[in-house]
Formats: sequence, structure tokens, C-alpha cells
Amino acid sequence: MAFLRQEGFVKPSDLAQVSVAIIGAGSIGSFTALALTKMGVKKLTLIDKDNVELHNVSNQFFIREDLGKAKVDATMTECLRQSPEKDLDVLVRNEFYDGSQQLDADIVIVLTDNIEGRAAAFKAASESFATKFFIDGRMGGELFRLFAFDPHDLKLSEKYRNEFLDGVSNSEEPCTARTIIYNVLLASSFISSYVKKYTCREKIPFQLAYAFGEMIQVKSKE
Repeated sequence: MAFLRQEGFVKPSDLAQVSVAIIGAGSIGSFTALALTKMGVKKLTLIDKDNVELHNVSNQFFIREDLGKAKVDATMTECLRQSPEKDLDVLVRNEFYDGSQQLDADIVIVLTDNIEGRAAAFKAASESFATKFFIDGRMGGELFRLFAFDPHDLKLSEKYRNEFLDGVSNSEEPCTARTIIYNVLLASSFISSYVKKYTCREKIPFQLAYAFGEMIQVKSKE
């Protein structure tokens, strides 16, 4: 009965079979982990090398008591505390993801703040027999961009690599204008809905962009 209110959207038994790896447990990553936990995802891997700092408390899923803790540990603790059921399985890796670590998850979600981490995660996902769905979420100021596709789809993988990885520089947004709480809440909602769509075998656009300033959403079928 824990998921009674959402059974009309997705079967809890289906979500329980999906494994998800989240690379980057910061602003969007911490909220996404909690949202997926509350939805009923039972198998999570969290990868991030950073510790919680004071400026993270305002825009990430952490509290003052988490200061100094590894972000993956603090996120795991909160997911376990708020999980609707007791059989949540969370694996944490307090390390920088450079692509050498094997990814065995059905879904890989990369939410790092650098293009090198995204490239490493994509390469690992495309080489993994286990990974069937790849999600890349990017926040720059008030513009959120989301890419989602099967990493073994040669056409979409080439498009992603050529247009959104190769030659792309890291965000140059000033450190005081990178993220704010309402951005990350909606961004994590988009990502969580994509996990639901994947689980239910629904159509998913390759690219989605949402501009918070203009409140305009754009999506691409390719």
C-alpha cells in the first residue's frame, strides 16, 4: 500500500526491478535520488567525490548537520530515512568518476558539473551491456537541458557525441548564478519522469530544454 497513490502511473513492481546509477550527488543529483527513492526505485548507486559545504545547503538536499560529510553518504542516509519501504539498496562511491569504474545499472544519470565527467560516463554506459538508458542533465543559470537515449543506439550516440560533447566547454556561468532551489526541483522532476517513462516503455524525446526565465519548454524527437 506504500505506493497506492501512484499505481495508476507506474507499477511499483516494475520500478523495483530497475537499477539506477547517479553520477553527481549535488544539487540535481541529491534531489533526483530522493525522488526516485520515493517513487519506488530500490537499487541506487551514488557517485560523487565532494563533501557538503555551507553553500550547498541552500540549493541541494542537505542540512547543516551534514556539513563535512561526503555528499553520497548524506544522500544515502536521507534516502534510507525517507524510503517508503525497507528494502532500499544503496551503493555509494565517494570518488571522482573517470570512466574506469564499471557501471552495471540499467539507467545511468550523469549530473556532473564538467564535460569531462559526462564524456567518461557516456563512454562507460555505451560500453556496458547492462546499461540500457542514458540521461544527461545540465543546468546553466536558468536554462536546463536534458538528453536521454539508449547509449547503444548508434545514430543518437553519434549525434550526442558530435553535437553535445566534442568541443563543448564547461559552463562559464559565474559562481553566484549557477543554480537556485526552484531550478533543481523541476530538473529532478523531469529526470524522475524520464525514469518512469523508460520503465513504462513510453516515448522519450532525445532532447528537452526548459528556460526558467521565459518559462519555455522545447523538446526534440531526435
